[in-house]
Amino acid sequence: MKIKALGNLYPLPSKPMTLGEQRLIKREFGVVPTADLDLQDPDQLAAFLYAAMREHSPDATAKQILQSINRVRV
Repeated sequence: MKIKALGNLYPLPSKPMTLGEQRLIKREFGVVPTADLDLQDPDQLAAFLYAAMREHSPDATAKQILQSINRVRV
């Protein structure tokens, strides 16, 4: 998937996600990440955040990332 920010397209994640990570995102948030994210939808926003946080902290566990996402205030 690619994310557009300030007129530029960035690949996110930069490496393919494992099947397990994709299943976790679908199971946890009910979505499969695509380029057509609706960031007004909390589940799609959470899925995007998961991909971004995994990119930023590859050693973090899925549980740690999910706990961080659940604390985000919007």
